[in-house]
Amino acid sequence: MKEKQYCKREKQALVKKFERSGLAVSRFCLQEGITQSLFRNWLFQYQLAPFGGDGFVHLRFIEVEGSLFPILIP
Repeated sequence: MKEKQYCKREKQALVKKFERSGLAVSRFCLQEGITQSLFRNWLFQYQLAPFGGDGFVHLRFIEVEGSLFPILIP
């Protein structure tokens, strides 16, 4: 069975709907009729866009009272 093709706007809308839903990826995909592998690719693509979309978030750690805290590096 061939999977439905989604345009960029539809993909972004589904990612936003997922973020608001609070559901697990598996449950959300079941409800929407999307394969998990496809949807995880969309999540990776659209959630990392503010960070350049390269898959890496640059962090630096600071130590405060013996605990390490990450800071995002723009």
